[in-house]
Amino acid sequence: MNLEVIKVAFIIFAIRVVDITISSYRTILMIRGQKLLTFITSFIETILYVYGLNLVLQRLDNFLNLFVYALGFAVGNYIGMLLDEKVGIGYETFVVIPSTCNGEIANKLREVGYIVTTVKGEGYKGEKDILYVTIRRKDLGKFEKFIKSFDPSAFYFTLETKRARKFTYLTKH
Repeated sequence: MNLEVIKVAFIIFAIRVVDITISSYRTILMIRGQKLLTFITSFIETILYVYGLNLVLQRLDNFLNLFVYALGFAVGNYIGMLLDEKVGIGYETFVVIPSTCNGEIANKLREVGYIVTTVKGEGYKGEKDILYVTIRRKDLGKFEKFIKSFDPSAFYFTLETKRARKFTYLTKH
C-alpha cells in the first residue's frame, strides 16, 4: 500500500466522521425545533457527504476506502451522541416519585434552586407524591446524582420537553 492510498483512506474516514457527527446532531436539532441550526448543519453535511462519497466511488476497487467509509459512519454516530450529551440543548422534565410521601425531597429540591411542581397520585401502596421538575438537558447528570443521593429508592423517568414557556431557573444550584 502506498502513501497516496493511505492518505485518501484517511481523508475519507475524516470526512465521514465529521459528516455523520453533523448528521446526528442535526437530527437532534431538528427534533428540538432549532430551525436555523438545522438549516446550516444540513447544508454543511450535504457538501461533506457528496465529497466523501465521490472519493469512495472513484476508487471502488480499493476495499480499504469502503471500510473506512463505514467505520467513519459508526464513529460519527458515536461522537454525535457524545456531543448531544455534552452540549445538551433544550430541556427535559424529570418525573420523580419519591419513596416516601412527606414532601421532604420536594422541599430539598426547592432549597437548592429547582422549580418543583408536586401532585398527589395513587400507587400500589397508597398515596404518592409525583414531582415534576423541568431542567436544562445539560444538567441531567447533576440532577440525577442529587436524586440518587437524597432518595436512592425514588422512581424517576424523563420526558422530552420540546418547549418550555416562561422557563425560570433559580440560581442557587
